[in-house]
Amino acid sequence: MFGERLKMLREKAGVSQQKIADIVDLTQQAVGKWENNKAEPDLATVAKLAEFFNTTTDYLLGKTDDPHPPDPDIKDAPLAFYGNTEGLNIEELEKIINRAVKRALEEKEREKEKEGE
Repeated sequence: MFGERLKMLREKAGVSQQKIADIVDLTQQAVGKWENNKAEPDLATVAKLAEFFNTTTDYLLGKTDDPHPPDPDIKDAPLAFYGNTEGLNIEELEKIINRAVKRALEEKEREKEKEGE
């Protein structure tokens, strides 16, 4: 699972195995082994990769299929979409808006891919 997700995220981001290797201070061969499920990185490396790809370690490790789970720092996020923003500060509102835009773009991309099949 890890290898497939890493490769998919890397290709989607348009970066090479060498770029990933540079980020985690290892070799391109190590990244290739991970993508081919012949080896696994340590947890600190998984955390660096999750940060780089703006996802979670749980997603990379296959514990969830949602690459962007709800942000625990945003309280009452669903209510904000119904116009109830009382009690939310500007940073929380920005996070909610950014996440919504990102998910909408991801959904449009998935629809395009389905149409192209």
